[in-house]
Amino acid sequence: MLGSSVFNRLKNSGGFLKYLKNTSWLAGEKLATMGISFAVGVLVARYLGPSNLGILSYAGSIAAFFAIFSELGLTPIITRNLVKNPEKETEILGTALLARIGASVLNVLVLLIAFLFIKDDPLTKILTFMFVASTIFQSFFVIDYFYQSRVESKNAVQVRLVQFVVSTILKVCFLVFNAHIIWFALGVVLNDVMNATGLIMSYQRKNGDIRKWNFNKDYFIEMMKDSFPIFISGFLVLIYTSIDQIMIKHLMGNAAVGLYSVGTKLSEMSYMVPSIIVPSLFPAIVKARNTDHELFTKRMQTLFDFMMVIALVVALGVTILGPWFIRTFYGATFEESGVVFQVHIWTCVFVYLGLTSSAWVFSENLQIVKLTRSILGAVVNVVLNYFWIPRYGIIGAAVATLVSQIVASYLGYLFSKKTWPLFVMMSRSLLLISPFQLLMKVIRGEKIEM
Repeated sequence: MLGSSVFNRLKNSGGFLKYLKNTSWLAGEKLATMGISFAVGVLVARYLGPSNLGILSYAGSIAAFFAIFSELGLTPIITRNLVKNPEKETEILGTALLARIGASVLNVLVLLIAFLFIKDDPLTKILTFMFVASTIFQSFFVIDYFYQSRVESKNAVQVRLVQFVVSTILKVCFLVFNAHIIWFALGVVLNDVMNATGLIMSYQRKNGDIRKWNFNKDYFIEMMKDSFPIFISGFLVLIYTSIDQIMIKHLMGNAAVGLYSVGTKLSEMSYMVPSIIVPSLFPAIVKARNTDHELFTKRMQTLFDFMMVIALVVALGVTILGPWFIRTFYGATFEESGVVFQVHIWTCVFVYLGLTSSAWVFSENLQIVKLTRSILGAVVNVVLNYFWIPRYGIIGAAVATLVSQIVASYLGYLFSKKTWPLFVMMSRSLLLISPFQLLMKVIRGEKIEM
């Protein structure tokens, strides 16, 4: 059989089973939780209605900007450094943890000062404070990056599965007892608390004492220097992915935010594919870059091709079935969300390319390029939202996000000689040239480089 022969060739490639097993833990977690999360999410949306859901989403969007400051752009830096220097584990993790905790505490103080000048209603301020304060607990997610560097994601997955079960039970209880919206926000905070606690317990049990981690000033300076372009680009990425909800809130009101958030959050669920595969394969890509550049290029092109095929299948499916899906599960109240869903889903094509390209950018240590394209995307998104939301409403915001993703995740690589090879690889995938060639190799039974 064709399928079995392909699998046998992949299985015999170096390191394939190790990375497949790691990825399967991540994929299994997402698949196991996505269906239940969707079902509970539908019930919560129907219960809260567009207006209250809009308040919750708006507070989450504001908190997301503060979360970027607490992360400091360290995620890929931590993983990369742990892969390259595993003997410095305690120093890398300890420095990253204290840096993130310090940034999170500073976030809370800045938010409290900002409340003196912001005119949002008290409920919105309370929800925003709760979400921002929870970034302190997110600091311990550096343990997750440690497991990714060791290709041992199952340890973090097990923690998240326990948290997911408890979180789901709490949401159902809130619905049964007609809880106030604050309780749903509290549930989000408890998720971070449970994840942090579980990761600490897992690390303590299997890898050593977290109290032995240490802060190194010199490494902190080096780490921040490497991560600064990533931090800035992450902030800019958030602008062209989340500023729309903030602008909709002030231009159209809470209900419009609720309608828009349903369509976009459903679309963003598809982002789980690259968020699973790319981090899991990142260590293999880094190693190939350091030992065999030809293999590194082949792995990148294969990854682009694979992502493109998945993205097109998802986007075409939602374009056909999106409005029916919204009407069936969310009801007529959220009908306008269906068109947002249809438009916004096409961002996955360029998000998949963008997230995959990040592995190449980090491997080549060209973080400044990520910053440049993020600036382009942010500027395009803010300008288009400013003109299109008043004229076209939430549909205009969805189109603005799509255009900004095209600019930031694809066209942004066109303007630098250093990233020209990357732009070519992405173009081959986007135009289906390379995926077609890969398919023909599979049909002819030729060897696939992994």
